[in-house]
Amino acid sequence: MAYETHAQSGDPLASGQERHMAEPPAPGELERLRREFPRYRIDVEPFRHRQRYVARRIQPGPGPHTFITADLTELRAELSTAKPPLPHRKRSND
Repeated sequence: MAYETHAQSGDPLASGQERHMAEPPAPGELERLRREFPRYRIDVEPFRHRQRYVARRIQPGPGPHTFITADLTELRAELSTAKPPLPHRKRSND
């Protein structure tokens, strides 16, 4: 079985070609996203000479825990489709 190295596969980082970082979000866009989705902690992290957005759910409940993408528009779309938390139920004392 033959394995392909990153340089053989055409990986621009391995072959010495520089990959451009994604455009930074418009001023205030990240803060608007954080206000729009308070159930998630949204951070920007460097990753292999570029940046990615990471949204981690900070409240318990159903739905995805973490989203990772380099596209802020994609992140907004995914967070918009995530299920809201279930309302807290009170236990009855039967």
